[in-house]
Amino acid sequence: MTGNARTLLTNLLWAALASCSAEAEHYALPPVDANGYRGPAVLQSDPTEGSHGVPIDYPVRITFQTRILATSLSAAIEASSEGGDRFPVQAALADDGRTLELRATWPERDTITIVIDAGVTDEKGLPLRDQLVWDGEPFTPFTLTFTTGAARLDEPASVLEQAPLDGARDVVPTVTPTLLFSKRMAGTVDLSLEGPAGAVAHSLRWENDRTLLRVVPDEPLARASLYRLKVARLRDAWQIDARIPADPLAEFTTKEAEGGIVINEVVTSPQNDWNDTSGGNGIPFDGEPGNGSVTTSDEFIELYNGSDESIDLTGWTLEQLDGSDQVHIFGEGSSVTEIFSSSTSNLRHFEPGEFMVIGNPVGDNKDEVVLILRDRLGLERDRVELGGNGAPSGASTGSKDEAVARVPNGADTDVDAVDWMQLPATPLLPN
Repeated sequence: MTGNARTLLTNLLWAALASCSAEAEHYALPPVDANGYRGPAVLQSDPTEGSHGVPIDYPVRITFQTRILATSLSAAIEASSEGGDRFPVQAALADDGRTLELRATWPERDTITIVIDAGVTDEKGLPLRDQLVWDGEPFTPFTLTFTTGAARLDEPASVLEQAPLDGARDVVPTVTPTLLFSKRMAGTVDLSLEGPAGAVAHSLRWENDRTLLRVVPDEPLARASLYRLKVARLRDAWQIDARIPADPLAEFTTKEAEGGIVINEVVTSPQNDWNDTSGGNGIPFDGEPGNGSVTTSDEFIELYNGSDESIDLTGWTLEQLDGSDQVHIFGEGSSVTEIFSSSTSNLRHFEPGEFMVIGNPVGDNKDEVVLILRDRLGLERDRVELGGNGAPSGASTGSKDEAVARVPNGADTDVDAVDWMQLPATPLLPN
């Protein structure tokens, strides 16, 4: 046989062997035997690649498809944290000779990377198989990356983070309550979400290797409503009951419509007959004053609906803090003397972009006063301090400065000195 013939036959044999293996033809190294064996390969790991919430004392187990030489382990394993810091790991083989167990005190809430290189051999001395034979590189070691939680294996899982927080206000109605646990959890949860109409239909979605739980309501939550997230029982992946910090776990309130209801104009020192004691068109607090006597009964406080939704004000309150404090309750049994509204609005249907006036408020509104508007849950929706924080007081010298008003309507930067100025009064009309 000529040299060229031998070369051709050799190339044909290598091509046939490569096609019998499950690997790319361009990879240069031939198999060791007819079965394509090139050394020990990793079959599985516990935890799996990318796991989250692994306890800091959890033994990592890596299983090979053949027995491993125990004396080859010492220098072939490296463990490091996300910052690159290396730390010692104890390595031992189980009785089957194929399961490698790694123990260490893994750093809390950190990303751990374990690398096993070709120094690990089987009992015949063959090194760990290349993990990415398809890339054509000489050797790619086995790598396992996982994230630890804060708890040890025998400690109950805890809630590391949650949203919304307990006591949260102005939560968007499209919220998806979320819980982040310190350990990987079991898939079953005894959890409920309750609102003003009772139980809220929802689904549960686990993420991040069952350490992140999302509670997904079937529909957006109601606005300006109180909700409670309760967890009766929850276990981690090792069937240990989780530590639930409180019942309810979270109690939160959804926000009013965008813009919300604000105190928009205040008259504490009237210069006109706004309640139409005589003359005028006979409609009190409508923007056209009468020509009768001017008294404290001409005082008023105007609200503005800067949202895009109709809002029910029943049960809302307005606190008037000026030394002789008063609380005005909107609705049945109200201490509000009179309520007047623009256009088609009423107490139960305060329409977007419209105004509502509390005429002749109870007591004697002083020129320096704190007004606090609260919803039916008692949550503060607006506050203004006339005569304080740089805002003008209600004192006036004539019609030109009779009212203290937001400019423009509904302006609310939370800085009274910016939002408020003295203007002519315009009850139930734009400022």
